[in-house]
Amino acid sequence: MIPFLFVTGILSIFNMTQKFTYLNVVNITESSIPIKVSAKICSGLFNRNNSMYGEVYTIENSVDEFWLNELNNNEIDTIEDIRFIDNCLNSKLVTGYLKYNFLEQKLILPQLITIAGVKNIIPIDTNYFDYNIIKNIKLDFDATDILKNASLYDSTLYIYNNYINNTTGLAKMDPGLDIHNHPFNPPLIGDINTGLIDFIVKKKLFNFFLNYGCIAGTKEHKLMEKIVNNNNWEKPIGVYGYDDTWQLGGNLFEAETNCVKEHNMGQIATSGVTNLAYFSNKNRITVPLKQNPDPNITYSPRNKYIALVVGDGDNINMIKDDRRKWMIERVSECILNQTSKKCYPLLWTLSPQLLKTAPDIIKWYYNMSYKTGADYFILPPSGDLYSYPAQMNEDVQNMFINNTENDCKLMSTNTIIEWEWFGNWA
Repeated sequence: MIPFLFVTGILSIFNMTQKFTYLNVVNITESSIPIKVSAKICSGLFNRNNSMYGEVYTIENSVDEFWLNELNNNEIDTIEDIRFIDNCLNSKLVTGYLKYNFLEQKLILPQLITIAGVKNIIPIDTNYFDYNIIKNIKLDFDATDILKNASLYDSTLYIYNNYINNTTGLAKMDPGLDIHNHPFNPPLIGDINTGLIDFIVKKKLFNFFLNYGCIAGTKEHKLMEKIVNNNNWEKPIGVYGYDDTWQLGGNLFEAETNCVKEHNMGQIATSGVTNLAYFSNKNRITVPLKQNPDPNITYSPRNKYIALVVGDGDNINMIKDDRRKWMIERVSECILNQTSKKCYPLLWTLSPQLLKTAPDIIKWYYNMSYKTGADYFILPPSGDLYSYPAQMNEDVQNMFINNTENDCKLMSTNTIIEWEWFGNWA
């Protein structure tokens, strides 16, 4: 466990005259959802502008503790959640606060996060904070007035009309709807997963959720078409978060490509992924990573050959958690049995998005593979994004192919798992 210290004032952690070499760590494991939301938004702003205040890393679970201890080389300063938010509100990075009522506006919280990221403001519900925390802070946006009783559609239309040109990409965040048991009219029974908020804010992503956004003929789908066709984002559009609505014999729209007729989207499965704002600050991979040498096998047409593949590597949350544990177990087993043949060659699918969103984590996997000498990495479905590239139009498809080829170069692989409904790509 990380030692927990209480810092008493902003000047004790922020020196305005130098660039920081230490990391501010905020433990929000036991915090309420509104406090987590505010802290994560502050983390996104600090990691977007880390030269003045230093970087921020939040502890939300034991996985966060693992990666902090495994990858961080800087001195650590820990700070209690409320004090951190207070310091954040009084920093030059924040222009004011966003007033909202958490219990009454849980449904549209994903859209409020978009507003916070674009306007550099912190959502505050005074039912969860002492009023003194904002008594000297400017009220920049009053959601209890402007978006009072707003639906998912209304709030998404509002951020589209007002902020689409101030965003850099797309994210989907389920506010807590029971979409699996009641897909047609899901009740709000849970809370959002706060993990990805810091990255959404750092990148100024258009964050939203529409239950019928991918269902043609609905007003939500018409708005979805507007969103994907009226923006300045890179194509194909990588959709952060995760959309697992409409599970009819499989998640119909999780790859995003068949959500709209333009087929210009693909999934970056990141729902619940913590601290991407911090990890994405590290230097991107520009020099190809080195894979283990190929096994010394002489091909014979008499033999049958198989390759064992560990799947779901497109899901970055799995990469940070389950696959991490599997890789540690794999290394342990191979070292224990290094004189036998039990350390058979094994392929792991690994998201190429890690090259830019978490380069230190992908390097960790490669370094672990060198300990076994028998582990290799390939691209998951279907290359640069979890998508169905055969459905993309030619211009978008060509961009997807170029991105995938660049991923192959940087990951030193020539293998892809491809999933398709129909069609082909070069």
